[in-house]
Amino acid sequence: MEEKWLSKVHPEWMRALLPKVFAHDSAEKLRKFLVSEVQRGAELAPPKPDIWNAFSYVGPKNVRAVILGQDPFPNKGQADGLAFSVRQGHGWAPSLVNIFDEIKRDIPGTVHVRSGLETWAKQGVLLMNSVMTTEVGRIAAHANSGWEEITDQILIELQKVNPKIVYLLWGNFAKMKYPLIKSSLGILQTSHPSPNSVDRGFAGCGHFSKTNEFLKSAGLAPIDWST
Repeated sequence: MEEKWLSKVHPEWMRALLPKVFAHDSAEKLRKFLVSEVQRGAELAPPKPDIWNAFSYVGPKNVRAVILGQDPFPNKGQADGLAFSVRQGHGWAPSLVNIFDEIKRDIPGTVHVRSGLETWAKQGVLLMNSVMTTEVGRIAAHANSGWEEITDQILIELQKVNPKIVYLLWGNFAKMKYPLIKSSLGILQTSHPSPNSVDRGFAGCGHFSKTNEFLKSAGLAPIDWST
């Protein structure tokens, strides 16, 4: 993986976990694919400096919850490297609106004033898409490029160093990771929060209060789901 693309990554990820992930055969396939995309002039979402942003806030041992999605929002300027997060000043993606609506139903009084989800990441919520890049203007443009295997390996290695994590799998891309999760505080699955699928399970899922219940049962602090 290009070193400059990893400049924001928390040092504990670089020491303890990501070198093992990058040793996987798919890492070189993915590196070549992303380099070729940049060389042909494709605009990446998120941009290169933010691709690994989800891994910049806490080390693997301090992750308390993993929220898995599909791939980044393709609208120009929105993706910031955190799954479901929207860069401040670039609107409110419909999926994010549906997420906030569910939190307000699930945990009344929760306040959302920012579209970015950095406050969650700083508390140990790893917001990771199954495919961590796309091309601006195209949904799932980078599916089958190698990301699926890389994010598989991240989950496998993460469990080895930290078994006390709640996993939230949203949508079919995320649910495919279920067989990989052998060690956790709990696993929650539902539909993707997009307008096309929000009524197939996401609305009313209660994942946010359930996550906090799992954490508290293990003696860990709950997540403040405000932004």
